[in-house]
Amino acid sequence: MQYEFVLKKLHDERVRQKVSLRKVGRVLGITAQQVSAIEKGRSPLKMEYFLLICQMLKIHPYTFFQEKYKEECIALAEKIERLPKRDYWMISTLVRLMATPENNA
Repeated sequence: MQYEFVLKKLHDERVRQKVSLRKVGRVLGITAQQVSAIEKGRSPLKMEYFLLICQMLKIHPYTFFQEKYKEECIALAEKIERLPKRDYWMISTLVRLMATPENNA
C-alpha cells in the first residue's frame, strides 16, 4: 500500500468531518503545523499518531487497507478477464476450489 494513499485518506476524512488541524494536534500533543506537515508527507506519520487519529475520527484502521485491496482486486480481475478462455477457466476453477470449506481446514 502506498503511504501517500493513507495520508490523503486521513486528510480527506478529517476535512469531511470538519476537524481542525489544531484539534488533531491537541490530541497528538503536537502543533497544527506539524499535523499539516504529516498530512503533506513532509514529516513521518508515526503508528501511534495514525491510531490516535483513527480513534479520534472514529474510523477503523482496516478501512484504509480495505479500499486499496479492493482496487487491486478489481485491477487483477480485469487482467484475468483478458486471458484466453482456457486460462480464464483454469484460474476461476482454482479460485472456486480454494474457496471451498474443506480446502480451508
